[in-house]
Amino acid sequence: MCGGRGKSSPAAASFSPKKGTLMAHGLGFFISPRGRIIDVPQRHITTIIEQPERFGWTRPRIEELYRRHGEPLGIEAKAREEIILAALELGWIRIREYFGRESYWAFQFGQWSPQVAQYARRWAKAMLAREGADAVTDPHAEVRLRGSDGKATNVTLSELVKLKYDPPGAIRRQTRS
Repeated sequence: MCGGRGKSSPAAASFSPKKGTLMAHGLGFFISPRGRIIDVPQRHITTIIEQPERFGWTRPRIEELYRRHGEPLGIEAKAREEIILAALELGWIRIREYFGRESYWAFQFGQWSPQVAQYARRWAKAMLAREGADAVTDPHAEVRLRGSDGKATNVTLSELVKLKYDPPGAIRRQTRS
């Protein structure tokens, strides 16, 4: 299990088109452009549809985008991808825990910056400090950092706590001398 959480944690199944496999997912979060960590109780797109103005959208605009793609409202396909990418470009960060054949956290952002690095560190600390049924007990849980600009790297939760920002946008682990 990702993050060392028990099998009793609530999860839903989703199809991972890149891998072509069924993946279960657990916890989900958004981090706002101001750094507020927001629990996502279901799917990220549902959170955006329920509170579109918060993410720079309107309900009619979302409905029109889904209509243009010929998709039912809320389905996780092309319209959803456009909406999530637009939120990332506005400074939102999307985080989802996945487990199955591979267990990891997906941490998606627009472009790597000192602010994103700060929010990543804060989120990792918050995850390691959680208690109860949703406690994340494995500091070695994999976190896949992915920018919409194509830059990516994988780190552990404990490495993320120490992550540094290196211009011009490199993701670098902090090392002790």
